[in-house]
Amino acid sequence: MSDLSNRNQNDSAPARSRGVLPWIVVLVLVAIAGAFLWANNRNGSDSPHQVAAVQPKAEPSPAPVSDETRQAVTALQQNVKDLQQNVKGLQDAQQRAADQISDLRRQLATEQGDRKLLSDQVGALSARMDNLANAQATGSTPQAAKKKRGPR
Repeated sequence: MSDLSNRNQNDSAPARSRGVLPWIVVLVLVAIAGAFLWANNRNGSDSPHQVAAVQPKAEPSPAPVSDETRQAVTALQQNVKDLQQNVKGLQDAQQRAADQISDLRRQLATEQGDRKLLSDQVGALSARMDNLANAQATGSTPQAAKKKRGPR
């Protein structure tokens, strides 16, 4: 029984580490998106409020975008899509693993019930064997005594 509890404790450590991985991926995605937004705001004006004060209703003119910037944005978008697919794959794998663990726990509970039933049956048979042995031992003693006394 202690082996089973040790195995359950050892199995729970990898399960916890697998639960952390999706959060790390999400954190990396948020950091990438934040860096991208910060860089885009940084390339614009220093303060959006100052531009609004100088030109209250003027629409901002689109800044010229270089090919390098477009390629960087495209690469970032592709990386984000790849990371989203990886996260989805990890979530699917995590769900499958959780389902398998659930099935194994159900199986284990069933087997433990079967073992208890068998143990109870072995105990009952052992008690019967003891009773039969005791009955045979007590039954042979009076018969032996009658044979020794002889007929009266």
